Amino acid sequence: MSLKKCISSQWIIKIDRNAFAFQYNVKIVFEYSGGQKRLFISENNKNYFKAFCRKAINGIDELKRLVYAYDGCGSLWTPKALKSDIEVEIPQPDLDDCLKQYLQTIIENPDGVLHVSLKKADVIMMTDFTNSLVKDRPWRTLMEFILSEDAVTRKGNPFVTHGSGCLMETTEHEFLYGLKYREGNYKGCHVINGNHGVPEMSLAMNYCRKVFFPANANFQKFITDFIGSGKTYDDAEILCWGLRLCTNDNPRRILQFENFIGHNISGGDIFAVMKNSKEKFSLKDLQIIPDQSIPNDAMPKDLKDVDLNKFKPHDRKRFVEEQFRKLRLNNEVTAAFGVTVEQNMLEGTFDDSISVNVHAMNNQMLVQDKYGAFKSDCRRYYKRGNFKKVILFATIDDSARISEDIKKVVKFASNKSDADAMVSFEEFDTTQKTLDPWVNALKKHKGSGNLVITVDETPDSHAFLKFAEAVTGVNTQHLKPSTISGVRSQTMQNIVHKLNIKMGGLNHVIRFSENVPNLDLNNGKIFVMGLDVCHPTGEKYKGETDEPSFVGLSANYMEHPQEFGNLFFAQTIRKELIDQRPLTYFTEKLLSHVQKFRAIKTIVLLRDGVSEGQYSKVLEEEIGAIKKAAKNLKLDVKVVAFIVTKNGNVRHFYHSNNGGIEWESMPHGSFINFGTRYGFQQFYMTAHRSLIGTAKTIMITKICDEIGISLHEAQEFLLGLTYLHQIVSSPISLPTPINQAEAIAQRGQTLYRILKTYCSSKIPKNHDGSIDNKKLTELLSINNESLPISRYNA
Repeated sequence: MSLKKCISSQWIIKIDRNAFAFQYNVKIVFEYSGGQKRLFISENNKNYFKAFCRKAINGIDELKRLVYAYDGCGSLWTPKALKSDIEVEIPQPDLDDCLKQYLQTIIENPDGVLHVSLKKADVIMMTDFTNSLVKDRPWRTLMEFILSEDAVTRKGNPFVTHGSGCLMETTEHEFLYGLKYREGNYKGCHVINGNHGVPEMSLAMNYCRKVFFPANANFQKFITDFIGSGKTYDDAEILCWGLRLCTNDNPRRILQFENFIGHNISGGDIFAVMKNSKEKFSLKDLQIIPDQSIPNDAMPKDLKDVDLNKFKPHDRKRFVEEQFRKLRLNNEVTAAFGVTVEQNMLEGTFDDSISVNVHAMNNQMLVQDKYGAFKSDCRRYYKRGNFKKVILFATIDDSARISEDIKKVVKFASNKSDADAMVSFEEFDTTQKTLDPWVNALKKHKGSGNLVITVDETPDSHAFLKFAEAVTGVNTQHLKPSTISGVRSQTMQNIVHKLNIKMGGLNHVIRFSENVPNLDLNNGKIFVMGLDVCHPTGEKYKGETDEPSFVGLSANYMEHPQEFGNLFFAQTIRKELIDQRPLTYFTEKLLSHVQKFRAIKTIVLLRDGVSEGQYSKVLEEEIGAIKKAAKNLKLDVKVVAFIVTKNGNVRHFYHSNNGGIEWESMPHGSFINFGTRYGFQQFYMTAHRSLIGTAKTIMITKICDEIGISLHEAQEFLLGLTYLHQIVSSPISLPTPINQAEAIAQRGQTLYRILKTYCSSKIPKNHDGSIDNKKLTELLSINNESLPISRYNA
């Protein structure tokens, strides 16, 4: 084993042995004098409600000389017990001026009584998390409050909370088109394996930048700058939908933007229409309320492509350390609770000795470079795809431009010399924006085994083509003339790799060592499932929606045990856990199919996107659904399950042996076993080489193991799966079933949005008007829910 040193963006938290924390439930309610429904202010998680709650708490005499940690909503902790519970009633006229002003920002007619109560709820010994590891969330949540309290309440250089675990600075930096960006961090507290196997509390943190609207800016000036940068009012409506504004003469009244009127009339006045009230205001009379970030989906495409969070490893480490210093975590609040945060990042070792062998035709082993990359020769694929005819859909002009290049690609993909005879041209208007022409054109080739290649530059044509593919079951490939014309060798190789996979081929396979006796895919007994969920955004990419979530499922159900196919199904809106009924149904369908080729003895589940608090639910519900499917088929199988977390707060860095002084990303194929969650079998993996930015070390947690695999076996198995992308000739960052599950879930979402935009009347509904997810899945799935016979979305 080759062990080398590295560091992790984690810091050990020391806690005094005799430190206690006392929890109080906070209720802040405004009771209107006119008998209206009461407003429960402390139950609202928005920042301006939190600001009011903090102001109200700060005004209570009993708390003025005490240190406490408060979440701004319903939970407050103190290091010493209060003498008694607190109940305060303050008529609106008796509130101090500052509190009156805050109240007017959240209530239009604040005539009534403010009720504030603090009631003792719990007492915990701060170090007692070591005896309550199954349910340590209260300790971790408390620690997160304690570490944030000074940063969000201090006068100089404060931070603001911005979603779960995120703190952002208030200093603004210039971005583009009048927008700003801010610096900040994502952080969280965890109980990890400390020295000598003792559990320790730790802080994990990562640096981030977010795009914000300019605080307190005049709305007209902002829109003028935005439009003046080449954008349209349609872009501005999407960007600003739901933006909180106030009028210049009444900053206490909060408005929410919906759309513009008058912008289509040359020389006319332009007004902003507000949500709910439909009132209109001149843009010059409005200003932007601070602390409003912009979802990436709401930004114009050219802004989405500007990645503010991609940094070289050395720079990322420096930015993380700067955030750590700016937070000033050892302060009056932490001292009062008996908490001290160590100043140096966690250090440990990593192992990069595990290797994976890649093979092509006739068991030829492909040579890898130091980054795991290999050359996949299309003439020596492990299994050749079933190419019959290739139909080119294009305009006459596009066909004339690229027909010879298409024939060249088909020649290499099919490995046949008579490519000219295989390719035929069908004139098709690729600019059409209705579904029927696309579907009807592909229907002619349904069941023929032909591949349809569409070549054009039209922005929406890809989505129409893929919708028609789903309806007809005809395999398709979309290419741009600029990509295929005069195609370069590497680009052609990538296209050919895709085509071979789409047509049922297999470009290469992997061979495991003797250290993988239980999970070797080549023994034919292992069934691997990757699961991920893609959630909707909402109107104008924000807010409420009736769009379902889509579950992506990738599995090796085809003839060769390393050949993965993919499917998706619609499920309950924004539900992170997967609905059990469709999961059982599709798992049973897949298991029934794979049994035609081999006898399955072990099911390996790879699950993405699940928080630690939901691990037990995955065990109970999702693994329960999978076991039920096996039981229905009378299969005696064992289950191994891993949670794959790709967006955690922990980043890793190391110095290579080349004498350089800069910190680098973890090398390809490296595994880290320190800084991991106490009580879980967990490790970090960096499978790929990062060409731009800092390579992410994904966190892998084994939550179920009914066959007793070793740590080495788990690591080699999962590293091996990163080599099976088939199109990329190197390991990718995620195990391939997870990567494909994510991609096919997004495909389901894209197809639904095409249907909703261009043919919403065909969306199947239940009697109550809600979407029928089962029928929607049947409508959008390739071959009307029949299992795909190849990886059609390669």
